[in-house]
Amino acid sequence: MLKKHLYIIVLFFCTLDVLNAQDVEYSQFFSLPLHLNPAMAGTANAPRFTLAYRNQWPSLGAGFNGGFATYAGGYDQHFEKIRSSIGLWVSSDRIANNLWAANSVSLAYAYQLRLNKKMGLRFALEGSYINRSIDWYQLLYGDQIDPLKGFYQSFRVPNATLEITPDNFSKNIFDMGLGALYFTNKYYAGVTVRHILRPKEAITSGDESRIPVKYSIHAGAIIPFKLRRIENIFLSPNIYYVRQKNFNQISLGLLLNVKIIYGGIWFRHNIKNSDAVIVLVGLRKGIFRVGYSYDITLGKLAKATGGSHELTMTFSIGKDDNSLNPKNRSGILSCPQILKF
Repeated sequence: MLKKHLYIIVLFFCTLDVLNAQDVEYSQFFSLPLHLNPAMAGTANAPRFTLAYRNQWPSLGAGFNGGFATYAGGYDQHFEKIRSSIGLWVSSDRIANNLWAANSVSLAYAYQLRLNKKMGLRFALEGSYINRSIDWYQLLYGDQIDPLKGFYQSFRVPNATLEITPDNFSKNIFDMGLGALYFTNKYYAGVTVRHILRPKEAITSGDESRIPVKYSIHAGAIIPFKLRRIENIFLSPNIYYVRQKNFNQISLGLLLNVKIIYGGIWFRHNIKNSDAVIVLVGLRKGIFRVGYSYDITLGKLAKATGGSHELTMTFSIGKDDNSLNPKNRSGILSCPQILKF
């Protein structure tokens, strides 16, 4: 047991060296439109509200914030008269019970070109404010280890360290992103570029490291089919590729929707090695949708990390309404079903 805990501690502090180089990614990316692409803001036409919680590697600590925990929420809506949409995305990332935290607020503006009743093209601009902070006095370092007593003296007082305490424990950042989306009633494809300003992110003096630019490509399709006495059945293959500095990740999967129930399986690969198999189950009824997914971690880290849990909820006030052919415009609905997830 002690060996396992020491392994997790080492794993966490090794992660600190690279956590600035990789943004949080979700398994249910198709359920979080503003995180996936700012150009997806307003695709549901009527007001849409999204909530998400993700706990990656919960074995790093106890409780809801024990691992790499993320809380997020968003609102987006389309305004047909000006062919524009807005979106607001709020996110809070926390590592190992708040040893490291990154809180952000992003505002997206998207403009839509309706090519015809079944095709749309969107372009978006996104601005973000980010605050990153560290609970410095809760960190432990290798030079604090005593061969007999470990990290602490009596009464849980940590041993001295030669690490230099930074002048500030937080950093405020402004950043920008771009997005584009092509979609129809049966398929969609988009591209996103974030961190285009490459702001400095370090909290220690003399460190000039910057957030690397993040590129992503995503696409999906709907394959509907009919069975006797059963309506609203379709398969949806999806792909999502992310590149940020030396980090490459691709997710491939398939979702099956039967009436109000949906489920799916995905495989995520980090190019150099397999990362996880993702299983998903969800329910969609009226304006409400909820989904739960679990990442089955592959490789040597499987037993030590505890996988990943993710819960998403969506409230779409307009039910099946959409920005391509809103009900208040023509009364004819040609809904891109991929957006109904």
